Amino acid sequence: MSALSPPCFAWAGGSVMALIRRVSAVLESVAAALTIAAMIVIAAAIPYEVIGRFVLKNPPSSTAEVACFAMVWASMFGGAVGLRRGYQVGMTYVLERLPDRLAKPLAVLGSLASLVVMVVLLWFGVAHLATSAKVQSAATGIPMAVPYAAIPAGAAVMLWFTVELLLAQVLGHAKLPGGEGGA
Repeated sequence: MSALSPPCFAWAGGSVMALIRRVSAVLESVAAALTIAAMIVIAAAIPYEVIGRFVLKNPPSSTAEVACFAMVWASMFGGAVGLRRGYQVGMTYVLERLPDRLAKPLAVLGSLASLVVMVVLLWFGVAHLATSAKVQSAATGIPMAVPYAAIPAGAAVMLWFTVELLLAQVLGHAKLPGGEGGA
């Protein structure tokens, strides 16, 4: 356990942290599969739209909307996968040049800020679902809750990954970029 770890976190050091990591690995696999599926929809819809518009001179009415909705799902779940794999934007330049005694609390503070953003995104995403369920999309006629559901669903997965990272940082299990070696 690191110097940052209060004794109340001792329970998370062993089997609970291992369980969190296993759940995260499953969530990451599901998020990656959803991202790939959404990208396949986009890759099929856009050429179909182009062929319909310029070759057949009969543009389909719903492909642009379907591609847009798939992009929302791909963005949210692709963002979640990127977050778990450490591809998010960060202040690594600063952390790399600080000793661990300063870099670790700064990394935890950054994770706490991310946690707040994910909670807000989840909260307002769920609140928006209630109003969008009654509205139908113009071209496909599906409830707008279907594309908007990607926001709270993706935010929930990102929230889980952020909690995993935060716990790992507090327990001293997270590797910091540079510094004095991390954990």
